[in-house]
Amino acid sequence: MPRPEGNERATAGGVPKPMKSVLSIFAAAALASLAAAGPAPAAQYGVLYVFASRINGDAPRGTLFRDNQGNLYGTTVYGGQWNGQTGCECGDIFKLAPDGTETVLYTFQDGKDGGYPFSGVVRDTAGNLYGTTFGDQVDNFGSVYKLDSHGTLTTLHAFCSRPHCTDGEFPAGGVVRDAAGDLFGATGYGGANGYGAIFKYAANGTFTVLYSFRDGNDGGYPHADIIRNAKGDIFGTASQGGIYGAGTVFKFAAGRFYILHSFDGADGNYPEFGLREDAAGNLYGTTSAGGNTLCGGSGCGTVFRLAPNGTFTTLYAFKGQSDGTYPSGLVLDSSGNVYGGSQPSSQKYQGTIFEITASGMFSILHSVTCLQDGCVPFDSLIKDNSGNLYGTMLESGTKSCEGFYCGTVFKVVP
Repeated sequence: MPRPEGNERATAGGVPKPMKSVLSIFAAAALASLAAAGPAPAAQYGVLYVFASRINGDAPRGTLFRDNQGNLYGTTVYGGQWNGQTGCECGDIFKLAPDGTETVLYTFQDGKDGGYPFSGVVRDTAGNLYGTTFGDQVDNFGSVYKLDSHGTLTTLHAFCSRPHCTDGEFPAGGVVRDAAGDLFGATGYGGANGYGAIFKYAANGTFTVLYSFRDGNDGGYPHADIIRNAKGDIFGTASQGGIYGAGTVFKFAAGRFYILHSFDGADGNYPEFGLREDAAGNLYGTTSAGGNTLCGGSGCGTVFRLAPNGTFTTLYAFKGQSDGTYPSGLVLDSSGNVYGGSQPSSQKYQGTIFEITASGMFSILHSVTCLQDGCVPFDSLIKDNSGNLYGTMLESGTKSCEGFYCGTVFKVVP
């Protein structure tokens, strides 16, 4: 897969269509001038690591995983070096120790083992990591993999290995793992109808397509992580389709598929990230557009809550000024507070780390300065037992990263 440089990565004709779709919300929008969000409470923001060398990774993507010792695990879409060559740069799996030491656990070689991991990893008690690669549009359509504690990667399933890619292709989301060791996920394309699929990879090696999207009322192109609750119910978002063509929230339980909500633009459009569920069964998520007519008329994105009884609430509609725009994924705390990141809305307003309290108050915990902090918080945050937040910035504004994404890992103490 050719590696486009600089801004061309999101728009160049050589970039596969799936990558264009997933990365399209990087594009800047013309923004209306409205009142900004309220004053920010005190919060400490710190950069834990800067991806300043392509060999160590470039453009971290996916939600981080944190173990009991405080080590962070994640992936980069680009970067890496293999067999003494730098031509591949297909992404890394990395570990970041509490003292800031980064270790590259594995470098993808493209075609042989997949490439371009758009999602993070999950870890079992034995130290094995599991995830997906997005693949390319030439000879690799993505994979599910396992990386053991010795650094050996095993491809568990290579997508598009069935006729017409009925098993799915181009998974942008990662996997969730149950107590039996089964893995569940979704592909953004392929399946029986070509619009994506929900899959299961069983611990015994059996791969099953649980549902194939039709891009009708059920939605299509599920690019996000799915979640799975204690009952085994699967929840997720489809970025397009639905009754109004603006995406859906879905549930898959006991072999049946349910449409929980169809977005109509006014309540959000293009849900590109996964959901979070609280103890009461409420689902929280974001849309990458919609919610108002700002940001060039397409809307700046929303944060929403969907109750078990189907009641939909827009918790916040971004205005595209100091509050940022195009919110990424969320994390919840036990008190009902919601945390996330927003992307730059202009050169002056370069994104935020935000909080929405259980009472519905929106506040900015940290206003991003790209040159110091990194830029574009593109994936869900995670939280430790002390309430500290961790995440990644897709890009870094340092001069040494000009022409490349680079990126950072950061920590926020609310």
